Amino acid sequence: MVVVLLAVLAAPIGVLYWAAQDGTGRLPEGTRIGGVDVGGLDRATAIDRLRSQIGAPLDQGVKVEVDDGTRKRIGASGAGVELNLEDVVDDAVAFGARGNFLLRGWRELTGAEVASKAPVRVEVDKDQVRRFVDRIAAEVEVAPKEAELAITLESVAVSDSSPGTELADPAGLTADIVRALRSPDSSRELTASTESVEPTVTQDSLFDANPTTVTVSRDGTTVRVFDRGELTTTYGVAVGSAEYPTPVGTYTVQTLQVNPA
Repeated sequence: MVVVLLAVLAAPIGVLYWAAQDGTGRLPEGTRIGGVDVGGLDRATAIDRLRSQIGAPLDQGVKVEVDDGTRKRIGASGAGVELNLEDVVDDAVAFGARGNFLLRGWRELTGAEVASKAPVRVEVDKDQVRRFVDRIAAEVEVAPKEAELAITLESVAVSDSSPGTELADPAGLTADIVRALRSPDSSRELTASTESVEPTVTQDSLFDANPTTVTVSRDGTTVRVFDRGELTTTYGVAVGSAEYPTPVGTYTVQTLQVNPA
């Protein structure tokens, strides 16, 4: 009777032991990694599934379209994207191996699930993404055109200024790209905008700095006075002799004297 009783007890224990051994190396049922169901899979199959459902979307990279029509793409490798799939799968396998063989065997036989959820850590090289954004910024940048003063003996004019263009919020675009690369569910297409850059030298500011211009014609012995580009006074003037000629060039008045001796 003792032998029979031991045999009866050993049979189910053996089944549980066999079931526990059979489940060794597999992820327990109910395991979800990064939202992907990998329960019951072996290590290699689980990694392949995660690469397909998480890694593949990330490998597509991110496309950026600027409102001036510029289109650029940064791939996962170009952004230094790295996934910790192997580590998180190994942790899940180790989690399933916890407990004695009786509990593990019973779980295998009954298909009981464990509440195991683990995130996938996606590393992105922010410096590489920042350099990518810098290249976009350099391509869309248009320097503003500054106003310039053009002087002849008979006219004073200022060329028109015009605004330039630069990428709006490069830091924000960098953060958006990093965020998209870290999430396989994020949109793979982003938009960016440009903004106007006003010139520092305009027609008004140039005339404010140079309100009065005087030209001297040596051949015509004529002085012309311009107020903000408008001719206001003309009069004759003596110029230097051939031995001591009046110098030619453009000069700025340093001092003024009223009725000098």
